[in-house]
Amino acid sequence: MGLGGLLQMRPKMHHSRHLIFWLLKNLDTSSMRIALPRNTIVELTEASVERVLGISSSGRPLIDGGKYLSKLVKSQLCRAFRNKDAAVVPTVRDAKRILARSYTNGMSQVQRDTFMMAVAALCCAYMLGPMERSAKIPQGIWHFISNPDNLRHCNWAAYVLYVIKQAAMHVQSNIIVHPTSIRLGGCWLYLELLYLDMVDLGQYNTELVVVPRVTAYSMYKVKDLITMDEIDRKTFGARPVIHITRIKVTCTMYSRFRSLLLVRNCSGGIVRKFLWDLAH
Repeated sequence: MGLGGLLQMRPKMHHSRHLIFWLLKNLDTSSMRIALPRNTIVELTEASVERVLGISSSGRPLIDGGKYLSKLVKSQLCRAFRNKDAAVVPTVRDAKRILARSYTNGMSQVQRDTFMMAVAALCCAYMLGPMERSAKIPQGIWHFISNPDNLRHCNWAAYVLYVIKQAAMHVQSNIIVHPTSIRLGGCWLYLELLYLDMVDLGQYNTELVVVPRVTAYSMYKVKDLITMDEIDRKTFGARPVIHITRIKVTCTMYSRFRSLLLVRNCSGGIVRKFLWDLAH
């Protein structure tokens, strides 16, 4: 399904709305690059999404099908989630109900497919691409995830970048009209960890060879590192950035050896040491 990296995420991760706003405000949506202080560029790529979150960056792209669902899609969802009214689209509560069921006697293929749909829906509602102020399954994804075959080979990284781009465009357009409140969408966790990987925090730096990167950060560590980089409450970039060559080498070697990291713990340890030596 391509979402295995999220299973390694620490619980109750810390998020900074001010940092997310600062990053989205400075994101060039045409090139998907963020200009940082000291002439440094952070590039948002599918490969970096996979490296940070541990989700797939290849396969079928998850296309937003819009708010209006066909009768076929609605009927498929009604059968899968066993809703009484075919006109009612499954909610977060419906998806949680599927995950909370008892499957002591095993799962049929239909149950497996529905379980995948529920997991995908909740991931989009909470982590990968929330666009609303409260958790809500994006209406446009049902066209794609109502077909279980799409979920078996899905490019989740491309979807994360798509939602971040939409969120940045929304933020930048709203800044012009000076609203009292701006909605911040997109995958906050990816943006925060991608940025923190770039910041040079001296002895507090995390090992770049720990992948996916989400496993290297805890709630308290993220909070402390963000605080260390604050210039003031709403501006960041107080710390210098890590030399970009070191990050590129680590990313390249991770891509080349990521299959080896999953073979055995012993061989994985050797590869991690090799990557660490190259990165430093």
